[in-house]
Amino acid sequence: MPQPLRRPKAVRLPTEALLEQQENKGKACLGKGAPRQGRGCRSIDAMSKRLAALERENAALRRRLGASKTGDPASSGRRVEAADCSTGEAIDEGRVRLLTDAMPAMIAYIDRHERYQFINKAYEDWFGRSRDTIIGQTVREVLGLEAYAVRQPRIAATLQGEPARFEGPTPHRDGTSHRTEMQYIPHAGADGGIDGFFVMVTDITERKRAEAANARLAAIVSSSPDAVMSFSPDGLIQSWNAAAESLFGYTEAEAIGAYADLLVPPGCLEGPRGVFDWGLAGRSVQVETTRLHKDGTRIDVAISAAPMRAASGAIIGVSAIMRDIRARKRTDGALRESEQRLRTTYEHARVGLAEVDVNGRFLRVNEQLCERTGYSRDELLGMRFTDLTDPDDLGSDLEQFGRLVAGETNAYRLEKRFRNRAGQVFWTELCASIVRDDTGAPLYIVRVSRDISERKRAEENLQLLVHELNHRVKNTLATVQAIAAQTLRNTETPDRVQEALAARLMSLAQAHDVLTRESWDSADLADIVEDAIKAHQGCGQARIRAKGPSIQVEPRVALSLAMALHELATNATKYGALSNESGRVDVGWRVLNQGGTRRLRLRWKESGGPPVATPTRKGFGSRLIQRSLAAELGGEARIAYRPAGVVATVSAPVQVLKQRLGR
Repeated sequence: MPQPLRRPKAVRLPTEALLEQQENKGKACLGKGAPRQGRGCRSIDAMSKRLAALERENAALRRRLGASKTGDPASSGRRVEAADCSTGEAIDEGRVRLLTDAMPAMIAYIDRHERYQFINKAYEDWFGRSRDTIIGQTVREVLGLEAYAVRQPRIAATLQGEPARFEGPTPHRDGTSHRTEMQYIPHAGADGGIDGFFVMVTDITERKRAEAANARLAAIVSSSPDAVMSFSPDGLIQSWNAAAESLFGYTEAEAIGAYADLLVPPGCLEGPRGVFDWGLAGRSVQVETTRLHKDGTRIDVAISAAPMRAASGAIIGVSAIMRDIRARKRTDGALRESEQRLRTTYEHARVGLAEVDVNGRFLRVNEQLCERTGYSRDELLGMRFTDLTDPDDLGSDLEQFGRLVAGETNAYRLEKRFRNRAGQVFWTELCASIVRDDTGAPLYIVRVSRDISERKRAEENLQLLVHELNHRVKNTLATVQAIAAQTLRNTETPDRVQEALAARLMSLAQAHDVLTRESWDSADLADIVEDAIKAHQGCGQARIRAKGPSIQVEPRVALSLAMALHELATNATKYGALSNESGRVDVGWRVLNQGGTRRLRLRWKESGGPPVATPTRKGFGSRLIQRSLAAELGGEARIAYRPAGVVATVSAPVQVLKQRLGR
């Protein structure tokens, strides 16, 4: 009895599922935002179609085998068909291997025990191992524990009939792990149970890197404060970020698909389509121009545009970055206006202006300085300020200039003499300050000079008049003193009266001398005190101690204080602390803040003299201090006759004084 023909072991691939998967993959290749994989997608698609054809051949073969078993009239050809089936099996497997080996993707078949039964050449190349060393091994043995742990849940689901598609790490022959995309397709046996599953693995490492780079680029473009956009070769807007929407008022939906001239105002210097035409011609450009807002207003922008090129070098569009420069334009305009005002002021100021380097060489001068010195601008720019300074004033100027450059001071002021081109001398008031960079290094020194020759001549004339007046006043006082002495000599007036009168006239003359030294502008309180007490100090002894700040007082106050101090010193010499050998006098003054008002407080205190008793009547000195001086100062003047010594106190508002600053 003839043996039944054995059913050939046909390689049955689930081609319909594969075809559907690859068609979807091909669509994904061309979808928005996906990296191009043209060649790979076409190869996989072709392989899937070829596998489908092989599946149809196997199905036909199985039908023929089934007919022979049921007694079909064509059974006389059983042996031949068996042979053909055997040959068909070999041809089918060979064709499958040929097709799969030509694929860049890794393809394998794994049975229900998770052992490899088939791999293609890409699989061999990936792991650097031959088929023989992989076939029969488990997935865990080939991939390792870490990669297997990612796949195991999907393998379990696939063996239950659920296809799987996922991403995960796959170890490479070079020891690194690559990011891959896996597809598991279950394979049902004749009994309907799952015999195993097909595996397709694609290396997506570069694609992931590209996606990450694209994501970073997209984030940069999206968060950029500048408007970023791109145009297709036919001039349509293809991309439009949030900053562009904010700057020009068009939403992304409104802008995408619009023509490049959407933003270009009429009469634009770059042409009707702006810089787009330049970019399309292969030019990278940077230009400042204007663009239109949605509401029609013009916006000042700085544009950087460049052609976008494919890998082949062909221009596939134009990219542009537009920055709002309206604020900068306003600032530039204000700066230009300010610089114009500065230049005008610099050149037409009625003072001499110059900038010099740290060596004193002129860097810049104005017209006024040229007029005063008699030198042209070009001549001065080849000179130093020392060339114009009078030799007698050069030392002071150089000393302060050196301190300025060294950083010991930020500015200085002095009065000095210049010599012009003709050798004539003129007085100037100089103010100098230094300009430094961010590191503190000196850039240049600004010197402002004002002609004070007329003022100096007026001061000299005034000084002559003051000295002449003082001379005449002193002559008048001397005449008064002579007349009084002559008159009193021929009367019964006591000598002490004559002496008192002469001393008071002398005190008045000394006060005039102090004021004359200050040109009758003011007098220093310290000088007034010193002149009032020096005649009463005694030989080689400092019995009167004076201490206080340098304070300038008006002439009328100076005369009143001088007379009052003279009376106190005379009284101390005759009756008080200076009338014996051990007494002393302390004179002190200071400025106090009392209730928000600054007041001068002067105190005369005697000690070590004979016991003091309150006089029964007030003499000239007491009346002068307590009445005249208090009225002159607009303050208070008191005398206390204490047993230990006389204490006189004077208090007055500072507004009647002229306090010298910085002393």
